Amino acid sequence: MLAFIPSFLFTENDIRERFGDKYNSIINLMTFDKAKYNEQELRFHLLTRSPFIKIMDGYLISPELILDSLITNIHYSLLESFVVKEDYKARQATFFIDKLAEIARKPRIMLYY
Repeated sequence: MLAFIPSFLFTENDIRERFGDKYNSIINLMTFDKAKYNEQELRFHLLTRSPFIKIMDGYLISPELILDSLITNIHYSLLESFVVKEDYKARQATFFIDKLAEIARKPRIMLYY
């Protein structure tokens, strides 16, 4: 694990050299804001929505969090959009009902001990 940790750490200069300043707004949006975090609330998706963790003059960036973030951010962005919100909710509801129906069709094996 210690051998891989340096590959998860990026300084602000590293990011600026690789991507320039045009992605600063996205990086800021995806940076974890501890002021929004409250351990008493069930906001478990906050970390997956903001996978860049600011550490001094750099960031801790996990590939797993980035991948989860893409999926989660797309989902919540569609739910928060005024343009596609209702259509997206209707589609997701249909997929959910179809999944339930498929699970209900599968035969059950009863195990008795």
